[in-house]
Amino acid sequence: MIPRTYRMEPLTGEKPTLKWPNDVLMNGRKLCGTLLELSTESELVRFVVVGIGLNINMKAAEVDEALKQRASSLFMETKKSYERAYVCGILLTNLETHYEVFVRQGEGRILELWQERAGLNGKYVEIVQMGERYSGVVEGIDRDGGMLLRTDGVVRKIIAGDVTF
Repeated sequence: MIPRTYRMEPLTGEKPTLKWPNDVLMNGRKLCGTLLELSTESELVRFVVVGIGLNINMKAAEVDEALKQRASSLFMETKKSYERAYVCGILLTNLETHYEVFVRQGEGRILELWQERAGLNGKYVEIVQMGERYSGVVEGIDRDGGMLLRTDGVVRKIIAGDVTF
């Protein structure tokens, strides 16, 4: 799907993972996050704006003390500096490639790829969503991006929240 030269693993020697709903982790620590803003009318999506924060060459001394156990950067995880433009080129190439997959094969294929990288199915998680706490076993991600969580014998669809393993 994506040529090896345009993937993060060969560049860093590490394999990033996904944390539902919108984070990229390396060695269990967040180095990238995404936010989406969209405008819809009835059955029509007017536009989607994607915001991406990616920590590339940030040093440990630059991380707020309260975030040191959870936040990271490519530099902190690999002890190597990176050319930001090159890393951004990889990111944009991946976005374009996955958009083409979406156009040709639909959201089902993107969902499969996301779930493979996230490795959540069958894991026990706790989610805090608007003050409510849910815990259970992940049964998957539905086509809308909601987490399917088996809790108390019932499968609940969780739209957003803070997840801990």
